[in-house]
Amino acid sequence: MKRLIAILLSICTPLWAAPNYTSQTCQNGTASAGTTIACSASMTVAAMDIVVCVGTVSSNITLNSITNTGVTVTWTVNSSMKIYDLSNNQTLFGGWGVATQAGTITPSLNWTGSNPSNGIFCSAFNDVSSVTDGANNTNNAATGSGANAQKSGTITTTVNGDLLVGGIIDTTGIGATVTAGTLSVSYTKIGTCNDGSGARLCMQWGTQTTAASGTEADWTFSNTDRSNVDIIAFNPKIPSAFINNPLRY
Repeated sequence: MKRLIAILLSICTPLWAAPNYTSQTCQNGTASAGTTIACSASMTVAAMDIVVCVGTVSSNITLNSITNTGVTVTWTVNSSMKIYDLSNNQTLFGGWGVATQAGTITPSLNWTGSNPSNGIFCSAFNDVSSVTDGANNTNNAATGSGANAQKSGTITTTVNGDLLVGGIIDTTGIGATVTAGTLSVSYTKIGTCNDGSGARLCMQWGTQTTAASGTEADWTFSNTDRSNVDIIAFNPKIPSAFINNPLRY
């Protein structure tokens, strides 16, 4: 009987689709003082898309909230994505949200006190659950231009098929050429980097087939600039047990 049920489920259940970047982003690289920075254009999302945002401000501040115009998004600020570079007075922070319906949104990052902001970058992903599986951050002090030298700090993922999203800011601001990492997964850089005040604010994503300790977001710089790097992981919509063996039940 169990075998028959499993076969019927395999026939009736759609094939699992790995988490995927939906080619929807919004950015703003204009440097200006204030308590908020918004994308300069709207982005289109589908219902239940996960939207990840990172931003950078020239001060050691905390991201208070993420808001948006357009369709409703339920936002969460993730404190583990925040990292401050004291030498260059630059903070990278971020969070994520779930779109409750299809439509357009224009996200904003909000903090207390008027401080110069250098950029926001948001991207939408589908086939992802709203369950996070770790987040971390690191300030890299001139770690060199070697492959994958700019690191986020590690997390231990617990579910196969996680979506990994990494953000980076070139805190030195000279403008290194930034290449996506290749260690934990073969990351894909999303579009082109923001270039607020000459700094590079970039995002990348990848799907981790097998959960593992030591998971991180890595990047390669063309020079020895300092950087702030963060990572956040999301579980796929389908449990890893189904991904590995859909007939096991």
